[in-house]
Amino acid sequence: MDGASAITGIIGFSIDIGLKLSHYILGVKHAPESAFALEKEVRSLSHVLEQMRALLEKEGPRHTTVFEASSVLFMTLRGCRDELESLLQQLGGMREDSFCCGLFHRLKWPLDEDDTTKEVNRLHQYVNTFQMSLSVSEL
Repeated sequence: MDGASAITGIIGFSIDIGLKLSHYILGVKHAPESAFALEKEVRSLSHVLEQMRALLEKEGPRHTTVFEASSVLFMTLRGCRDELESLLQQLGGMREDSFCCGLFHRLKWPLDEDDTTKEVNRLHQYVNTFQMSLSVSEL
């Protein structure tokens, strides 16, 4: 799989998570501040990944070695994907089919405050890594 395709898959996860977070924030009057922070970080991650994908599509073969399986950037992308998959599973309980059960799950924030803060920090590290990668590639 080429770099642009890998990034596109990760962008898909971030969009799914962003939608879940947006629905939660809009649907719950007193959503925790950490939910807002997480949604903001997911949007930042999506944005920087879109920039990386655009650069790869523009530059083409010039950046293929950056995405070899042993490269640091490839491993970072894989870690980011795994992180987003895990987060998507944790947020999965926010949507249920049963009305009563679904209402409770939609109102209850599925992560505790410490877990949300850790998640925001991990995603922020990925954003910083990818932004630095973009900066270096533009030199």
